[in-house]
Amino acid sequence: MKNQDTKNRDSLDEALSNMFLSEKYKDSTLFYAHMLSQVNIIIEDIPAPAGVSFEIDHYILYINNEKFSKYSLDERMFILIHEMLHILMGHLDIRKSLSTEPDNSSLKYKIKMVLQDKSSKFIQDLKNKVFKDLNEMYNYILEISSNSEDVLDISCESEGLEELDCSLFDNVLDSSDILYINTDQLMKNYATDCAINQLIPKIKIPDDAIVPDNFPAEGKIPVKANAEVYYDLLKKSNNANNSSIESYDTHVTWKPSSDVSEIMKDVTKKMIDQSIQETQEQRGSLPENIQDMINLFSRKSQVNWKKVLKNMVGKKKIGKRLTIMRKSRRFPKREDVKGVAKDRKFNLIVLVDVSGSMSTAEINQGLSEIHTICKQNNTSMKLIQIDTEVKAVEEFTAKTKIFKRLGRGGTIMEAGITYILENNIQCDGIVFITDGYIENVSEWKKQPKCRVMWLCTTPGVEISGIKNLQKHSQFDLKVN
Repeated sequence: MKNQDTKNRDSLDEALSNMFLSEKYKDSTLFYAHMLSQVNIIIEDIPAPAGVSFEIDHYILYINNEKFSKYSLDERMFILIHEMLHILMGHLDIRKSLSTEPDNSSLKYKIKMVLQDKSSKFIQDLKNKVFKDLNEMYNYILEISSNSEDVLDISCESEGLEELDCSLFDNVLDSSDILYINTDQLMKNYATDCAINQLIPKIKIPDDAIVPDNFPAEGKIPVKANAEVYYDLLKKSNNANNSSIESYDTHVTWKPSSDVSEIMKDVTKKMIDQSIQETQEQRGSLPENIQDMINLFSRKSQVNWKKVLKNMVGKKKIGKRLTIMRKSRRFPKREDVKGVAKDRKFNLIVLVDVSGSMSTAEINQGLSEIHTICKQNNTSMKLIQIDTEVKAVEEFTAKTKIFKRLGRGGTIMEAGITYILENNIQCDGIVFITDGYIENVSEWKKQPKCRVMWLCTTPGVEISGIKNLQKHSQFDLKVN
């Protein structure tokens, strides 16, 4: 990648100054402006108007001046907020897949070249040249294309991957080559972008932004769903490769982060905390989704989950992972050696009462407990929203930042149990989050075979009917 003229950044500076100072935009942009003040900005010739990456202990925002300046002021601010939301949502930790199925990370990419001089030194270099991901391949193509006049044509391939005409390399290659791209990663790009683009209010959306109206999946596309929902839609329709959309965000700056994942999380948390503090000191407003994020995870856990889970599901197999956050027992004085963290994997299902009697504060209090389980055990859970029927089924993890409530009707918790049993969903235990104003549980047509924990947000209200059920227990939560 080539550095561009760092003096010519007027379009970027105009966007930043309006995000900080303009009365028209400040309520929607000030928080993100303070986030941008904490990243390193590099003006560079990347194949997109903007992109973010994480290096060692800090985030970098790359700006392609030529591409970025073509957008209007509103669109430029939208793009900058979009990149900050990628950081907020933890999308750069690309080791974690949106899918529970194994990804295609083991697949390799190869380059084929047509050379003017067959004795060129590139012949030997390319004989066994294999790339671990598209970023590495792209950087290599960029380097050899700019440094050699001997290259006549370039194409890329990888066994087992879908064929796709990709515009990502158009500024590098003279011909419209056919590239072979990891389709699973492409679907993740569409899914994450569609989810976060809907979190940016009151600013004009670029025409080439991924939104529900142009989302490349079949059927009705839900509004303001999370990335997992959009990803599943693409998996079912298998339509990502047929899309004519050329999004402004190619994610080409994202890099594997297996060695810095824990540091990245810590840096992100500090960025959020500092941005919140500085925004509030300027008497600015926090975006609604950021306020929801604070409400969701600022509460301390009230339940001793290690004890509760042991009683609910017994001892579970322990998974081990290396982490820089713990010292090695064998080499405690060596800071370069990672320690071992042990994770007990629990297969739990969470059913959330989203009926009209449940306040947002009550739901957030319950979800903060679920977040604690995910964080302590490095695990994910299936979360089901219910009022009189199942409203949504989604994955909930320690990285989940926002909960979008989808129901406000009456209350029939049995609908969740019926859904689990009819779909033969296996689990070690079930956790309900409710205010306690529900039907008599003992009168359900079918009872789950596993243990059930009721988190009740109305202290003093007893869940009707559970005294007669040995596998059911209740814990009252104080709503802060």
